[in-house]
Parts: sequence; structure tokens; C-alpha cells
Amino acid sequence: MPEGLFYGPRQYQPIAAKKLSTLHNYLKVAPYTLPENSATHASVLWHGDLNLQNIFVDPKEPTRILGIIDWQSVSLFPLFTQATRPAFLEYNGPLPETLDKVRLPENFESLNPVEQQKAKVLHQAQTLHNLYLARSRQINPVVFEAIQGQKTLRHQVSVIPGLTIMDYEPCLNSLLRDIQKEWPSIVGQDSDGASSIPCPLQFSADEVEEQERDVELWAQGVRLMEEFTSDTGCFKHWDGRVNEQDYELSRKQLDEGVERFLQREARNEEEWKEWLEVLPFVD
Repeated sequence: MPEGLFYGPRQYQPIAAKKLSTLHNYLKVAPYTLPENSATHASVLWHGDLNLQNIFVDPKEPTRILGIIDWQSVSLFPLFTQATRPAFLEYNGPLPETLDKVRLPENFESLNPVEQQKAKVLHQAQTLHNLYLARSRQINPVVFEAIQGQKTLRHQVSVIPGLTIMDYEPCLNSLLRDIQKEWPSIVGQDSDGASSIPCPLQFSADEVEEQERDVELWAQGVRLMEEFTSDTGCFKHWDGRVNEQDYELSRKQLDEGVERFLQREARNEEEWKEWLEVLPFVD
């Protein structure tokens, strides 16, 4: 499932030629842009879906893990491409900027009960997030560095290429332009201030204009996907299965959501037909 509603009228149109061109450009700089900590390059087995449904604990002693399931998609890959916070720590809200103790808002006492409850939920989620990272730094510093490294340009440009299958090539092109700008600091400079190694990336003004337009359309498609899934009660990577007793209601909600989407986005009958060909979850 792509990240956005692409291929539709007036939307980003992913094509093989763009994907290949972007990947070829990435390969030109790949040897120089891997994360600086080589310890994170080691291949590891990493469970990428540690949600609460996949973790079994002792009901009498909940801190004792009895088993972890859903290993079928686990593969050997470099640590920096896999290390993430476990799914059971995910939440809607901002991530703490530091690992310092998380505090409630200064105006907490003046908030109404509903707002106070929301603040408490966020406070707990952020505290657990920081505790996980703090313990990782203590007992597995390489994993901690791999997670923290996700904020860097080197990390981002090294993991996005694998997502071109999900139409992330506009994002990769944007990162490659950043690499071009930061090239001297990546490979070093000689006494004259020039790059010690010439940058192998060159983009014409027309190419940059097209890439920037693709990024805008890509972001637009992601927003449309979020609106579509929210409105229809689906979720982005849903495979369409529901419990038998929920089928009729789910079918009705989906059909009505698709109808509302088409009323909003299709400007004419031709666009209506085009959208029906590319919308997910439409038989």
C-alpha cells in the first residue's frame, strides 16, 4: 500500500523511470553517506512490530515476558535501518526534545478536567518514551545511537531508498539535493576549501523544479490518504478483512466514505472514473 493517494487526477504519478533515476543517483553517493557510526552497520535480527498483541506476559507477574510472536517478517538487515522505538510506545503527540524528566504543563492546574486528562496521558506516554531511550543508552548504547541517528541526514538518505517501492522517490530526491549542499562537510575539504572529492550529483534547474513539484504533489497525496482513511474508518495498510458480524456495517461505511471523497475531489465524470480505478479498498 502506498503512503498516499497517488496516480489519481492532478496527483503525483509514480513511474519506473523516476524511481530508477533516483536510485542511480543515490548509488553515486551511497559509499560516502552511510551513518558515521560503523557499529550500527552490523546486520541484526530485529522485531519490527512489538505491539501489545504480540507480547505475552505472566498475568500474575506482568513484568515477566512469556513469549513474543509474529516473527515471520524478521530478516537480517543493518541495525541503522531497523532500530526503532517499539510499537507499544507509539502515541499521538510531540516527542520530548531531551531525555530529561518529563513534566506536566505549567498551566496544568488551570486546565479543565478533560484537558488535564489529556495532559496526563501525554505525560505518561512521553515518560515511557524517555525511559526506554534512557535504558537503551545504559544497556545497549549501539541501539541508542542507531535510534538517535534517525534525525541525521546520513541516516535518512540511507533508509529512504528501500521505500521507493512505496513511492518515496520524491522524498529521496529532496534528500539527495541536501546531500549535494552538504557535500563538503560529508567528504571533507582541501586547503582551498573545495570538496576533497567532487560531488557526483548535478541537478539542472529544470530537474530541481520538477522534483520540488513532485514533493508538493507527494505531500498532497499523503494528506488525501489520511483524510480518506479517517473518513472511511479504514487504516492505511488495511488488507480489507473484517469480522463477519462487522462486514455489512464496514461495507456501508466504506461505500459512503468513497462517495464523499469522490464528491469532494472529482471535478467531472472522467475524474470520477479515474479515481475509482486507483482508490484503495474499492472492488
